Amino acid sequence: MLAIALVTDMIFGTKIKGTADQLGLPLSVVRTAQALADGAGGADLAIIDLNADGLDAVDAIRRCKAPGLPSPTVIAYASHVQKDLIQAAQDAGADLVLPRSRFSAELPELLTRFAGPRRGSARG
Repeated sequence: MLAIALVTDMIFGTKIKGTADQLGLPLSVVRTAQALADGAGGADLAIIDLNADGLDAVDAIRRCKAPGLPSPTVIAYASHVQKDLIQAAQDAGADLVLPRSRFSAELPELLTRFAGPRRGSARG
């Protein structure tokens, strides 16, 4: 698997998965922090909805970036007005935190850049 997305909004999760499918990129959508943690070690990219229902998304970022474990690139997104949440995600180690509208608009490019074929096993 090249990418994993923690998204509880089924409609938005379907949009992310559909975009990945159109690009020919394997992506799994999960709905729990544990499922994200289980899959993140084998992923090049982890996408995290900071507003995922019933989850501590900032803690999920910390878990993805735990020292000594393989660490995917983490892209998180939230409403542009949630400045404290965006800052908390950055402080937790997210590589890129975007407003949801920008994430949505740039999704194909983000997937290609961070989980595309050129990325391959270049993960560190």
